[in-house]
Amino acid sequence: MKKRFLTLLLGIVLLTSCNTSKEIIYFQDIVVNQPETISGARDITVQPKDQISIMVSSKDPQLAALFNLTRVQYRAGSTDLRTGSNNGEISGYTLDDKGDIDFPIIGTLHIAGMTKSQIAALVKKRLMEENLVNDPVVTVEFMNLYFSVLGEVKTPGKYAITKDQITLLEAISMAGDLSIYGKRDAIFVIREENGERVTHWVDIRSKDLFNSPVYYLKQNDVVYVQPNKVRAGQSTINENSVKSVSLWISIGSFLSSLGVFMVTHVTGKNTICLRWTYMKSSKEVTPNDETLRYYFYFVQERMNMFWRKVEGKFIYTEDPILRMYKFTNVYRATDRVSQYLIKNVIYKDIEQYTPEDVLLRILVFKIFNKIETWEFLENQLSEPICVNNFNPKIISGWLTKRQRKYPIFNNAYMMTGSHHLYNYLPTKHEKWLTMIKQEIIDSGLIVDILNAKTMEDVFRLLQGCSFLGSFLAYQYTIDMNYSPYINFSENDFVKAGIGAIRGIKKCFLCYGNKCEDAIWYVKEHFNDLQKRYGYTSFHPLLGHEPTLIDLQNCFCETDKYLRAKMPELRIGNVRIKQKYMPHTDPIQFFFPPKWNIVEMYKYKPIVVPTLFDL
Repeated sequence: MKKRFLTLLLGIVLLTSCNTSKEIIYFQDIVVNQPETISGARDITVQPKDQISIMVSSKDPQLAALFNLTRVQYRAGSTDLRTGSNNGEISGYTLDDKGDIDFPIIGTLHIAGMTKSQIAALVKKRLMEENLVNDPVVTVEFMNLYFSVLGEVKTPGKYAITKDQITLLEAISMAGDLSIYGKRDAIFVIREENGERVTHWVDIRSKDLFNSPVYYLKQNDVVYVQPNKVRAGQSTINENSVKSVSLWISIGSFLSSLGVFMVTHVTGKNTICLRWTYMKSSKEVTPNDETLRYYFYFVQERMNMFWRKVEGKFIYTEDPILRMYKFTNVYRATDRVSQYLIKNVIYKDIEQYTPEDVLLRILVFKIFNKIETWEFLENQLSEPICVNNFNPKIISGWLTKRQRKYPIFNNAYMMTGSHHLYNYLPTKHEKWLTMIKQEIIDSGLIVDILNAKTMEDVFRLLQGCSFLGSFLAYQYTIDMNYSPYINFSENDFVKAGIGAIRGIKKCFLCYGNKCEDAIWYVKEHFNDLQKRYGYTSFHPLLGHEPTLIDLQNCFCETDKYLRAKMPELRIGNVRIKQKYMPHTDPIQFFFPPKWNIVEMYKYKPIVVPTLFDL
C-alpha cells in the first residue's frame, strides 16, 4: 500500500515538475546545432525630438572645431537611466518636429529615419562636397534614447540605448531577467509609431520570438512582463476568494465593448440560440452644447456658402472668420482637388485603363495632391501612367526638374519621406514613387485591394505601406472608393484624423471609447442635433446626405473655426494658417455616377442665412 502511495506521489511530482518546466523554460521548440538565417535585423533610427551628439575630427583641430557645438554638461543619464554612462561633456542636437537639425555652416540636415552610421556618412559627405573639411572623421552617438522594462523582472526601470541595435532579450537581461513569477508567454511590447500606439504579444518560450516585429526594440518602447497566477493571487485579500478585482473589471469591459450575450428560447423547439449583439461603445457619448453647436453652425453656413457660389452670388457669407480663412466644403467630394480627381483622373477615358491602372493613377495623383503636378506629368510623359509602364526613375526625373521652379506637393497633407527603407534615394518624391512600385504593384497589394471585402479591409491594406499612416490610408481609401472598382458605402467605416480628433475633443465632454464613436453619434443623431441647436436650414446635395467622411472632415474644420471663435480652447494649434484665396475658375461639378446625384444646375435652393453670436 505504501509503495503504491509513494509511486503515485512520485508520479504527481514528476508530472507537476514537467508542467512547470514547460511554463518557465525559454525557446522550448528550438533545434540545437541547426543554423537559421538572421532576418529583419534593424538598427535604431532617430526620430523627431530625439537627441544626438555629432563630433567632427580632423588633422586640423581648429578647422574641425568650427563644426562642433559648444560643449555642455549633460547628465540626463546619470540618475534615471540604468546604464547611464553619459556623464561628462557632450554636445547635442535635438531633432525638430520635421526631423531636421541645424548643423554649423552647412545648415539644415534632414536626418529623421537615419541610423548613426547613415548620419555620420551624410555629414562627412556634405563636409567634403562643400570643401569644408578634406579629411573629416564624424562620430555620432545617442543621447536621450531609452526603453522601459516593467512588471515581473528583477530590476524594472528605464534603460538607455547606447548602441545601434537592442533586442528584446538584451532588454530583459539588462533588467535582471524575469522573476520566477513572470509569465514567459505573456510579455507585451508597447510601441508608438505614426501617431498610433500598438501592443505586441511575445512568447519567449518559442523561437517565433526571433521573427517578431518587436524583437529589435526602438526608442521609447515599453516592455511589460505579466505576473503569473501565484503573484496575482498574492495581491488579493483572500486567495481562496475571487483572485483579482481587475479580472472582473476586464471581463466587464470585454462584455461592454464586444456586446451583450443573449439567450433566446426558440418556440416549439427545445433549443437555445446564443448570439452576440454588437455595441459601438461601452462609454456614453456626451456632447458639449457650448461648442458642438458651432459644428452644426459651420455645417449649415459652409453649405450655404457653397450654394451661393453655385448660384453666382457675389457675397458668400457675412461671417468674418469664414470670409478670412480657408475652410473646405462640407462635402469632401465637392472640393476643387477632389473634383479634379474624380473627373479628370478617375473617369476621364476610364475605358482605356484596367482597374489596377485606375487605382495606380489615383495613388500617384494623391501623393502630390496638386493639380498642376499631375497635369505636368501628363504633358511630359510619353505614355499615360499605367501599371505596365510605371517607372519611378523616369517620373522622378521630370519632377526633380519641375521642383527647381515650382512646388510639387500640396501643403494640405503632411507628406513624410523619411522611412529608412528608402533612405538610399535622394528625393522625397522618388521615395514615395518607389514605395508604390515595390509595396503596392510588385507585391500584388493592388490586386488585394480590388478583391477587398470591406472598406476597412482596403484601409488596413494601405495602412501597411511604409509611408501611409492612419490618416492617409483612410483618405486614399475614400479616393479609391470614388472609382467604379471599389464600391462600398462611405458609412461603412470611418477613421478620425488628427484635426478631427482636436475638433471632437472640443465638442464633446466624453466621446466614448474612441473618437470615431463621436462621429457615429453625430451621424445617427444628425437631424435631432440640428433641431437642438437651431440649425435646420441645411441643404444637402440631392440624393446624398453627408456621410462619415464628410462629418469627420467637418470636425477638422470646426476645430479650425473654434481657434478663431474660442481661442481659449487651447487644444492643439492655436491659429489658422491658410487664408482664403478665391478661385476665379468655375467648377463644372461631376460626381461618381454610382451616387445618382441630381445635376447641380437643376436645383436652386432657398437659402436662409442663420448667423449667431458673431
